[in-house]
Amino acid sequence: MTKAEMEAVEAIALGQDPTKPACEGPVVVHADGSCECHGGCKGVMEAFHDADVLEPCPASVPAVRHFCQRCQGRLPLDLNQ
Repeated sequence: MTKAEMEAVEAIALGQDPTKPACEGPVVVHADGSCECHGGCKGVMEAFHDADVLEPCPASVPAVRHFCQRCQGRLPLDLNQ
């Protein structure tokens, strides 16, 4: 898990509000820290996502909307590229 990915997971966990409608995800967390929900909600922080719906890319979701270096098969991250 990259540092950016760890920070994104922490931000998601801290920002969750269980009084919001629940979304079953999955929430794909990319190596560069970006996240996307494929559960039909309006956004990762707009619905409640339990920790068990978080998946690293390229997870079981075949059509991610964001392509980080892991999705492109270029890990370890080379920030100079």
